[in-house]
Amino acid sequence: MESLLSQTVAPSRIIFADDGAHDCAHLPNFYPGVEYIFRPQNLGTVDNFHDLLSRIDTEYALFVGADN
Repeated sequence: MESLLSQTVAPSRIIFADDGAHDCAHLPNFYPGVEYIFRPQNLGTVDNFHDLLSRIDTEYALFVGADN
């Protein structure tokens, strides 16, 4: 998250998806300007990616996976 927030050109929007791991509930306290999606269960990489892309309407997007 720090890397995304410290870019030379700040992102206009950050969407953070906790894909069913349930270990990131503390993050909104540290990064209140980020949009959060806390999924009840893991969708898997492809379905998670597809869902997130359907939520944006920008020309560019960057998908960063913490576990990859």
